[in-house]
Amino acid sequence: MVGTRSTAALPPDTLQLKHALVNFLEVDAANYDADGTVRALLDYGIDNLSDFISLHPDDINELATPGAAPADPPIPLKKFVVRKLIIIQAFYHHRCTLAKGKVDLTKLNKAAFDLFRISEYDPFARVIPWNIALTQEAAKQHDQMLSDWKRVLKPSKSEFKEFKDDSQWSRYKEHFESTIASQGLKHVVDSSHVVTHPDIDKMQSDWVYNTFEEVLKTAQG
Repeated sequence: MVGTRSTAALPPDTLQLKHALVNFLEVDAANYDADGTVRALLDYGIDNLSDFISLHPDDINELATPGAAPADPPIPLKKFVVRKLIIIQAFYHHRCTLAKGKVDLTKLNKAAFDLFRISEYDPFARVIPWNIALTQEAAKQHDQMLSDWKRVLKPSKSEFKEFKDDSQWSRYKEHFESTIASQGLKHVVDSSHVVTHPDIDKMQSDWVYNTFEEVLKTAQG
């Protein structure tokens, strides 16, 4: 259980949750084990950051501090405590999204949390897990790239001269390579290119192949 060992002996994931509760929620570190919020989380089986982050807001709303005696009814957490716990979740996901990966909450102070809580947190917005947020952002960027290629950045076939004489292949190859490079498509004919967006790569490759068909006019073309 959290608090029965020294802070130095706590697993990193447990230490991160304790850091968040002490620094962001202002739980008394000297009486950590006795704190109502800490006891409510432990009663729910939560003693580390990973498990805490996995809680749904409805779960947090249901948290209650066990009574002093077994027969005593549990005491629901105060609304402002519930809200701050949800903001801690949002803060963690926000910082992970910015970092594009997991962050260590012990490296973040109360000033950073308060700045987020006051100026960036939207109480009406659903908290989106950082990994999902990054996936959505990547999909959005991909869609924008695809849209740009279709509407804005599509190259011009008129820049490519027709090739009619096989004996001029070396000179024509230089022209074709320089032209395709100027139009941002050199990677299409680069055998070492690693494809990162298959659908965009296919569209560009099809365009280059179609251009070849139109400009190559020799018998062997």
